[in-house]
Amino acid sequence: MLVEQHQKNTSVPISFELKEDPQLQILPPLFMVLLNNLLENAIRHTAEGEIRISLNKQQLTVADTGSGFPPEMLPQLGQAYLEGSSGQGLGLSIVVRICQQFGWSVKVDSETGKGSQVHIQFS
Repeated sequence: MLVEQHQKNTSVPISFELKEDPQLQILPPLFMVLLNNLLENAIRHTAEGEIRISLNKQQLTVADTGSGFPPEMLPQLGQAYLEGSSGQGLGLSIVVRICQQFGWSVKVDSETGKGSQVHIQFS
């Protein structure tokens, strides 16, 4: 529903690539919370370009060509109420908490003005 709503309001395409079907021990609604939070961030910060979602047995990646984060903010990402962000950091902090519960790691690569990639590595 989030993707459909986004596509009605913008021309930024969202692509999805399923390389291998992961067998994850997580309830589907909880996985959707994780994915929706990552997508909402990508949508909010990408005015032009594209958003890509990639899923395989080892990891989920959500990448965008949006505004990105300055390097000094990267160590703070995943904290709620993040100072200096355009949002409050709640979406990514929820993602981090879900991942911690399952022993998954979260890595964010980002460059100001070029976009971000959030990688969830399944253990």
